[in-house]
Amino acid sequence: MIPVAGEGSRLRSVTGGAPKCLVEVEGRPLLHHLLDRIGGVCSRICVVIPPDATEIVAALRGHPAGARASVVVQTSPRGLRDAVCQALSVVTDPVLIVMGDTFFSQDPGPLMQSLVPGQGGLLVEAPGEDPGEPAGWVVGDAEGRAVRVWKGRKESDDARRIAGGFVLDGSALESLRSTPGEGSFESTVNEAIRRGGDYRILPVHGPRWNVNTPAQLEALRAWAHSMGHEDALHGDG
Repeated sequence: MIPVAGEGSRLRSVTGGAPKCLVEVEGRPLLHHLLDRIGGVCSRICVVIPPDATEIVAALRGHPAGARASVVVQTSPRGLRDAVCQALSVVTDPVLIVMGDTFFSQDPGPLMQSLVPGQGGLLVEAPGEDPGEPAGWVVGDAEGRAVRVWKGRKESDDARRIAGGFVLDGSALESLRSTPGEGSFESTVNEAIRRGGDYRILPVHGPRWNVNTPAQLEALRAWAHSMGHEDALHGDG
C-alpha cells in the first residue's frame, strides 16, 4: 500500500502544488522508483490518492506494477491511519505500507521475507545523526522486537528512526476495521504490541530518502545522478 494523499506543503516551492510523488528523479517520477522496489514483492498494490488526482492515476498506469494497482480515494488529508482504513477492503494480511514520498536504493523484499506468519515489522534506518525534525521512532528489546513507537522528537539514544515503511499483521488490520475513526497510526501499532503482537525492527540497507523538503529532494537527485542512470533506477550501486 502506498499513501500519496498528503498535501506536501513543504515542497510547494518546487512542485507548485503538484503531487510530490510525481517529482522527477533521473527523469522518472518518484512514484515509479517506489513501484520498481515493491512491484515484485507485493501480490497486490493499493495506492491511496487525494480527490481528482488524475496526474497520479496517469503516472500509475504508465508503470507495469502501477497498471495493476487498485486506487482508493482519501477524501480529505486525515493522516496515515485514515489512509490505511480507506484501503482495508483491498489489502491482505500482511500488508506492507510504504510512504509515497520515500526512495529506497535497495529492494525491501528480503525484509518482508524475513518475517514469519503472524509477525509485523517496522523498517528502520541505520543508526546515525538525529536530523532534529519530527519523525517516526521505535525502540526495541534485545531480540529485535518493537516495544514502542511514536511520532515526534527522538526521546532516547536507542531509538531508531522509522524508514517510511511498516508491515501490519492481521490483528492490527482487524483493529483498524473495528475502530476506523479512532486514534493515530502509532497508537494502533502500540496497541497491537501491547496485545502481544510480534513487531520486528527491520534495518533498511543502503541509502534512503524521505522527500519532504527541497533540500531533501536536491540531495536525492544529486545522489541518483552520481550513481548513473541505471544504478539510480535499480539500486545496483
